[in-house]
Amino acid sequence: MKRVYMKVINNQKLITTGTIIFLSFICVVCSIAEDIINSSTNINILLEVRAPFSKAMVSIDNNGNIQYKEILRRDGKPCDSYTKHVSRKGVEEITKFIIEKGFFKLGTNYKEEKTDMSHYVITVTINEKTKSVTYYGYSRYSEIRELNRWSSGSFHSKVPTALYEIKDKIEELLGREILEVGV
Repeated sequence: MKRVYMKVINNQKLITTGTIIFLSFICVVCSIAEDIINSSTNINILLEVRAPFSKAMVSIDNNGNIQYKEILRRDGKPCDSYTKHVSRKGVEEITKFIIEKGFFKLGTNYKEEKTDMSHYVITVTINEKTKSVTYYGYSRYSEIRELNRWSSGSFHSKVPTALYEIKDKIEELLGREILEVGV
């Protein structure tokens, strides 16, 4: 394998050809996201969260309208809804994030070994292209990091990290926690 050396601040680091190819790929993905996403791009994002005793949805539309709805609660409390508006730039940024995480290259179903968890469906539409990915997993990516820490690095998630990060980013844009009763 051909190796390329690069000097960085009085220190030498070895960069393999594979690393250069990977970095080139990231640059291409970022430029594709820049080219695809502009003010005329039609964007819709939907996150469905189905916990053992609740169901909630977050939708983000082309105009920056974010709508949160609790559809089902089996804990006796009334369902809640919430509406928020973000700029078009905010919608474009989360869409670029989703593309950069490789969402459109992922499979359609993933499941952690533990089965009594919430089930998430992320659906993204960009112009005429729609993709849905379903996964059964943990509420937050931070839970995966904690499990890894507790298991001294031996825990390996069966769900791609990108899905946890996208779900967390949608929740961050919403600005409030998504209901999950029974987890």
